[in-house]
Amino acid sequence: MPSLSETSEPLLRYAIENTLHDQEQDSYKKIMKNNLYTVYLLSSSKPSRTACHALLIEHLPAKEPSAHLLPLTVTKLATSTELLKDVTQAVDNFYSANI
Repeated sequence: MPSLSETSEPLLRYAIENTLHDQEQDSYKKIMKNNLYTVYLLSSSKPSRTACHALLIEHLPAKEPSAHLLPLTVTKLATSTELLKDVTQAVDNFYSANI
């Protein structure tokens, strides 16, 4: 996974500067992207059973981007299919709660 401190992605850089300054994650992987949001999987190099978290960055038209840590903790042992299913459910729950 690429390092968070060396990212060249503007939305992720925005989230790091405005939301994640107190987090222990140090690497990321883009999980999904569409016209309204991007979801990244954030990981820490520190050993932990629950070292990964999902970061939702909304980039809605005519609005300032906003970043949200989703209430989801994924183990590093999850398969890609399990991970995508869990992330999709967390995004659905986030939007259901904020309607």
